[in-house]
Amino acid sequence: MSVVALLIITLPCFAAFADQQSEYEKLPPELPQINVYEIAIPNHVVKPAYPRKAAKDGIEADVWFKILVDRDGSVARCGVVHCSQKNYGFEFNAGNALRLCTFEPRIKDGEAVPSWFYHRIGFHKEDIPVEAVERFPSPDEFVAVDQQAKVVRQAMPVRPDSCRVLGVDQGVWVKALVDTHGDVLDVRLLKSTGTECGLEEAASRAAREYKFEPALRAGQPVAVWVTFQVSFATE
Repeated sequence: MSVVALLIITLPCFAAFADQQSEYEKLPPELPQINVYEIAIPNHVVKPAYPRKAAKDGIEADVWFKILVDRDGSVARCGVVHCSQKNYGFEFNAGNALRLCTFEPRIKDGEAVPSWFYHRIGFHKEDIPVEAVERFPSPDEFVAVDQQAKVVRQAMPVRPDSCRVLGVDQGVWVKALVDTHGDVLDVRLLKSTGTECGLEEAASRAAREYKFEPALRAGQPVAVWVTFQVSFATE
């Protein structure tokens, strides 16, 4: 596909930015077509949320978009041209913010006309909010809390077929790291069942799907390790 033909392609700005990348990234990241599509001049900028995992890992990124700026300065359509870091959600968060931004429309013969532009949204370490950089306790560390974490959504895994054949019907005790959002970030097996039929693996996968009301200390959520039993559905 030629560069000219590729530039004609337009896609609505929606959640599946990752699906667009394979097509849009055929354009080189240095954007040699900059003389065709100019850099957009923003009127109103909305800063995107920093992806949580990227914030914790200290990952920075630049996301380039090709945007269609309408007569009123709103973003009518957009697509990802290039993202310097994948699999962190930068494209998704940048796209959500981009739809709320407005830009200087192109003026032709004294009137505003729809036109394509390039726009870059950057994610830099100095933009990471303090609350996004969360310290996690070690599995054996004592964390004083006023209110323990509470299960609000419980996953119910099905016993693996190999365990059913062996007649294994028991729960598995695990220890899980629950963050300040109530999500399970890590799971440790407390005691092996000794069955070797995949029961522990199934329990660990299910434990990661649990949702908690986070533990509280002085009214603020804190990360803690929680011990609980993963029970299996009975057939």
